[in-house]
Amino acid sequence: MRSLSPSLQTLMLKRAHTVLEHGMSSIVDQVVAAGLSERTRADSPLAVALVRALVLGTKPEGYAAACRALAGASEPEYSQIEAETLVVAGASSLSRSRILCGSEARMS
Repeated sequence: MRSLSPSLQTLMLKRAHTVLEHGMSSIVDQVVAAGLSERTRADSPLAVALVRALVLGTKPEGYAAACRALAGASEPEYSQIEAETLVVAGASSLSRSRILCGSEARMS
């Protein structure tokens, strides 16, 4: 993972504040829109329902802590990772990194 840009850091900190003040229902639509591809949202209503249920079942304090951690995270030294690592992501994944996931030919 790369460090977040300053604007994304601000967004994550605002999101942490929002869930603590207004609960998970205040951000569930944003999470579904950002976390699922357009194709998945259109073709897989069960996947959408699952993500909504998972988000709504998350404790706001834990979600806020994760947002703050992401906002303050720095890029790791990938060259220092000695263990075999498998990164799995779909071809339409909005959060995948081509650097980490390899060539498009291997994506499905």
